[in-house]
Amino acid sequence: MVASLMSDALSSAHQEQLVLRQSKPGLGTTIASLVLTAVCAGGIVRHDAEPVAWLGMIAFGAATAVLLILRFWRPGILVITPAGFRKVGVLGTVAHQWSEVSHFTATSPGYVYPRRLPKQVVFVCPPTAPNSAERERVLGRYGDLKPAQLADLMNRWRNRFR
Repeated sequence: MVASLMSDALSSAHQEQLVLRQSKPGLGTTIASLVLTAVCAGGIVRHDAEPVAWLGMIAFGAATAVLLILRFWRPGILVITPAGFRKVGVLGTVAHQWSEVSHFTATSPGYVYPRRLPKQVVFVCPPTAPNSAERERVLGRYGDLKPAQLADLMNRWRNRFR
C-alpha cells in the first residue's frame, strides 16, 4: 500500500497535492496516562498524600488532555506539493520550499535518559541568517507511514521538484 501511495503521489503530483494527517499517539500511552490521572484523583478524594496527588493530577491530567486531543482530533496536517511542503498545526503553519531543504532522514531527534526518543523524520535547513549554522528540524510522524517510509517519500518529492 505504501509503495502504491508513493508512486501514485509522484505520478499525479503535477495535478494534485498529497495531504497526510498526523499520526495518533499510542493507545497504551493514552491508557497509562488515564490510569495515572485516575490514581491521582483517587488520592485527592481519599485525602491520601493530597499535595502530591494534586501535583500528579495537574501533570497527568494535562498530559491526558493533550493525548486525547491528539488521538481523536489530530490537528496536524502535512501538505506536500510540487513547490514544497507545509506543516499545519494548532500553533500555526510552517512552509518550506524544496530548495530550502537538503535532505530528509529517519532518526531519533534527541535523547531522554535512559534512552533515545522514537525515530521521526528530520530535515536540514540552510542558515536563516548570515552568521547562523544549518539547523535540523523535526518533521514528525504523519499517516500510517513508518519514519523511514515518510523520509523516502519526502526525498522523492524533493528530488523530483527541486
